[in-house]
Amino acid sequence: MSYELDYEKKVSCPCEKGQIVETSSSNDWNQVKSNIYIECMDCKNKYHIEYQYAIHGDHDVSIPYLVPNGETLIRNNSYNINEVPFSKQLCLSYSLDILDMVYQVLCKSTTYSKITDETTRSIVRRSKRSVNGTMRINTVRECVSEAIQNYNNLNVNYDKDTERIADVKKRSLRIMNL
Repeated sequence: MSYELDYEKKVSCPCEKGQIVETSSSNDWNQVKSNIYIECMDCKNKYHIEYQYAIHGDHDVSIPYLVPNGETLIRNNSYNINEVPFSKQLCLSYSLDILDMVYQVLCKSTTYSKITDETTRSIVRRSKRSVNGTMRINTVRECVSEAIQNYNNLNVNYDKDTERIADVKKRSLRIMNL
């Protein structure tokens, strides 16, 4: 079975020399394909399309943006857990404020079962995959402490990446009216 075009909607691109096009197609099995693309060579040379996702009530939506080429709104957290030390993984995945809070929880805890904070529990579980299969509170606390000490010395950490994304978002254009 082939897909049939259900609708096509066009809006002007930023330079107004072309258009941004959204299409939606479906087949007999109610499978749907949607696509947004740039139909302007000037804008295509400046931008690419990325999506940010948001939850609204009981459903999620994808919000399309024209992002300057060579930049991205996507968080920089792709790494091989076997090659990156656990403390650095924490720096890439959590803000310094969260790591400080987790450290305080771990200082007061002696066993996993007594930890009620879900973020801390998640980090302890995550350590099992990254730190020689251990969930020992003392070991995890040491890793979190090391992450906090080295946080601002890293070229990339969660807070710096959040700032980078905010800066890129300021220079990106939300695609409206599609």
